[in-house]
Amino acid sequence: MKQELEQGADFAELARQHSDDRQTSPEGGNLGWIKRGEMVPSLTDSAFFATPGEIKMVQSQYGFHLLEVLERGQTTKKVQVATLARRIEPSSETYQNVYSRASKFAGQNRTYDDFQKAIRNQDLTKRMASNVQINSKSIPGLENARSLIRAAFETKENKIITSNNDPIFEISDQFIIGFVADISKEGIAPLEEVKNDVRVKVKENKKAKLLKERFREAMGDDGSLAPVANQMGLQVREANGVSYDTYSIPGAGSEPKVVGAAVAMDEGTVSYPIQGENGVYLIEVTRVEEGRQLTPQMVQQREMQKLQRTAAYDAFTALKEKAEIKDKRHKFY
Repeated sequence: MKQELEQGADFAELARQHSDDRQTSPEGGNLGWIKRGEMVPSLTDSAFFATPGEIKMVQSQYGFHLLEVLERGQTTKKVQVATLARRIEPSSETYQNVYSRASKFAGQNRTYDDFQKAIRNQDLTKRMASNVQINSKSIPGLENARSLIRAAFETKENKIITSNNDPIFEISDQFIIGFVADISKEGIAPLEEVKNDVRVKVKENKKAKLLKERFREAMGDDGSLAPVANQMGLQVREANGVSYDTYSIPGAGSEPKVVGAAVAMDEGTVSYPIQGENGVYLIEVTRVEEGRQLTPQMVQQREMQKLQRTAAYDAFTALKEKAEIKDKRHKFY
């Protein structure tokens, strides 16, 4: 048929008689104007690289096609962009070399002092993980570290961490060697372990005490927030709709003490300095809106709803405590 077309046969007539494409055969095989991407790649490439009047036979996943370009529109410059991705992986030789170095390091440094010195001498990266819990799945800087954590809780203090007598843990693309430097026993922590936390809390309380004194000095007899704010270089902010159900105050966060004090105050009064979770506050109640009157039945219904939401969890917790269940999932997961 290609030969007939080249000898002058009518393309449209042959298409009506022989084409299997039911959509285009009634139109004499005319596809109209086409753009790149509208047809399969083999047809598109042949059409865009053919000269007008040229008859080409093209194969695609749909069969064989006879193609004639009648006219070409204005050409524009196109750029083809390809992305080449090459996955870089260590060879078996590199893997064995690094593993051998890790194995040598673990074998030569079985005490914590030797472990520390070797890290400094070999310029290796040391990461400290404190307060690791028995069911933790990761430690800072190391995801998917469950195998290392599980083995750590089976290792004695001042001992290198091993699993089946192997001190090397392959996690992601790293070989990890760990050491148990300290074990926190269950119960009340010794002062030495929590002294930093205690020091931070003491500093917070001392700062709060100092701020309270400065607030009291700035308050005087005026009884409003504006003079205090001007004297101390602070900004007065508003919080609307504060009630017992308020969880968070805009600009302050969760402050239950401030909420409780505000709800108990009368309109037009200024509070004493309040030490909250995130700072020290002075509050002034500018307007009190009366809520709906609660009846005993309404209070009972609200409490029943709260109990219904927590009943299943509380029952499960009570059952677990009564059964004296010991959680040993860490041994398996």
